[in-house]
Amino acid sequence: MVLDELVFPAIETMPESLRRQVVDLQSQGLSDRQIADVLGTSAHQLHNLRNKAIVELRHRLAGHIRDGNQ
Repeated sequence: MVLDELVFPAIETMPESLRRQVVDLQSQGLSDRQIADVLGTSAHQLHNLRNKAIVELRHRLAGHIRDGNQ
């Protein structure tokens, strides 16, 4: 499965940060409200953290993403 083989390992290689915590919690199935509560952050900050984390993960997984999906 792609999550197990690529995404989870990529998350684990991210530096310890709120970005990593956001994508880790999201990958566990938590909702935005639950993630914001766990991290003690606002929905706006959560949105920003997730966007930056996704950019970072895309960079880490660039070799595995088809050109049309980048």
